[in-house]
Amino acid sequence: MALRREGDGGRLPWWLWLVLVAVVAAAAASWVLLWPRSAPAGEELVGSWTPAGQAAGGLVISRLDGRFRVVQYDAALAEVAQSTSELSDGALTVQVSAEALGLPGDGGLRPGTLTYDAATDRLVLHLEVPGTGATTVEFVRTDVLRPLPAASPASPSPTPTSTPTPTPPAGTTTPSPSASADVEKDQEVVAAVGRLQAGIVAWAGDHGGLYPPVAEVAPTAGLAAYVDPWPENPFSGEPMRGGTFPGDYVYEQLDGGRAYRLTAFLSGSRTYAVP
Repeated sequence: MALRREGDGGRLPWWLWLVLVAVVAAAAASWVLLWPRSAPAGEELVGSWTPAGQAAGGLVISRLDGRFRVVQYDAALAEVAQSTSELSDGALTVQVSAEALGLPGDGGLRPGTLTYDAATDRLVLHLEVPGTGATTVEFVRTDVLRPLPAASPASPSPTPTSTPTPTPPAGTTTPSPSASADVEKDQEVVAAVGRLQAGIVAWAGDHGGLYPPVAEVAPTAGLAAYVDPWPENPFSGEPMRGGTFPGDYVYEQLDGGRAYRLTAFLSGSRTYAVP
């Protein structure tokens, strides 16, 4: 039924036109806000990926000016390869170290392509390996890359001791505790370094491949968001921090953030450094 008024030729009043325009505009705005939006192409590739069946190293993929940056780390979380490419037909062109993946190689980098398998939420690397031919390596998603467990510091050789006499001479002091307690603490420091290192690599994945500044590698600074809980210094019982006392560390940002060095201090004036 049309709205009409006598004497105006059947035209709607001006205020009713304004109401109709407002209703149409509100409907259009709701459609724009509620219409589902798809994620940017390739967003599923972004993150940290570790080789399936392996417990260390892998890839960190991030966006960089509309392209994708792929950084490869070996089992010690040392950077071994880096590529930047655009997504083409669902694939990224990369350069990787075959040796870092446990495959035969010639010491150089090998060209390959990365694709995403939505059915399994895995990355698939396709590359040619010398002496093997076409090879595929699958990667599974992980929160952060982790290094291989570090070898435990060698225990000092025990010092031969004589059989104690039933009644020690007067004035004999109590023997000092064995070095085994310090060795256990050293092992805890080495394990803590692995956690700090994983956080440092995760930071780089979120910051364009650049490792954190020195000021951010502290229990109350930015890296703490990537290392939670922050490791404890087994020698002091306090959070590990920058310093040269046993259980503390010295972190260095190198080459403008493209490299780093983390050195922990153990008992007996020894150190343990990564990568």
